[in-house]
Amino acid sequence: VIVRIKPEDECESSFVVVDGKEVSAPGLEAPVTAAAVLGPDDGDNQEAVFDALQAELLPHAFDGFSTYMLAYGSTGSGKTHSLFGQRDNPGLIPRVAAAILQEFATWNVVETPPFLCVSFLEIHGETIADLLVSPEQDTQDGLEVYQHPEYGVYVPSLTREAVRSVAELWDLLQFARMKQALTST
Repeated sequence: VIVRIKPEDECESSFVVVDGKEVSAPGLEAPVTAAAVLGPDDGDNQEAVFDALQAELLPHAFDGFSTYMLAYGSTGSGKTHSLFGQRDNPGLIPRVAAAILQEFATWNVVETPPFLCVSFLEIHGETIADLLVSPEQDTQDGLEVYQHPEYGVYVPSLTREAVRSVAELWDLLQFARMKQALTST
């Protein structure tokens, strides 16, 4: 778990105290320990977030384990910014994709070159939306989530797209961001 704390503005009161790798807040019974804590003093340092995450995530992915990123927080807390960022200041998803694609480039595979397969879903309220489905195919009913005894949680009808470059990923990210819900939960 990596915690990123958004800088406060004039309307927010001080509610989080960061001490090393522990985060405490009013209402918590005990501090929460994380692998890394990035506080408001770290500013908009997307690279610091990536550096903290890559040590935990990428080695497991390259060893063949399923990995995932989850951003949790209230509306306006910076989830989208942390995950997507901008082209000139990319967030976690484009940085992780670039690292994976760079690793693939070092592999000596001729017959079937590796590629990265991506999906984007959003949980908004109690509805799960596929952010890569075309408007013509979008049923607006929400997706179902299932638990497989061997493979774990999966969403069978979730769109999956292969990407071979960060530019292709940015195109998919832009499409997904257009479909994101922008209302409070």
